[in-house]
Amino acid sequence: MTLTSPPNPLLSHPATSASHSSTINSTSQQTPPSPGPPTTTLYSSFSLDYPPASVPPSLSPTEATSTIALKADFSITLQSESTTKLNATFQRLMDSIHATPGLAIRGPIRLPKDGKVHSRRVDIKSITERSLRDIGTQSGILLSEDAGDERIQENGVVVSFDIE
Repeated sequence: MTLTSPPNPLLSHPATSASHSSTINSTSQQTPPSPGPPTTTLYSSFSLDYPPASVPPSLSPTEATSTIALKADFSITLQSESTTKLNATFQRLMDSIHATPGLAIRGPIRLPKDGKVHSRRVDIKSITERSLRDIGTQSGILLSEDAGDERIQENGVVVSFDIE
């Protein structure tokens, strides 16, 4: 039995001319099935190159498993009897804060004078402690090891940071 169809240039093989008609021959050779049990090939084309949903997108998957950076609200307070030193130190801190993209702050806040001591504070929303320490380092301010502790700077300004 022979079937003939009109030529289709999209289906014609480059070795055959488009002017020849396609012929299906019922007596054509077919490949015999290979002996042995049937085999199944599974293809896996997906990969897990993304961090789990609970990991912030700023962390790579390897960082996510070793370090979880928790964000909190922090406040930094500077105190000094010298308004000149206080203002200069606080201005360097604020410059570093403003140079860091994506921070939400409240301040500067001028606190009531306590005797001869003047105080300034800034609140930084949703930041990691490491980022807070980096800002301190950039501005030349050394923060204490623990929140709530005070640290006296070289110029006499007392700096403390607290978790809100």
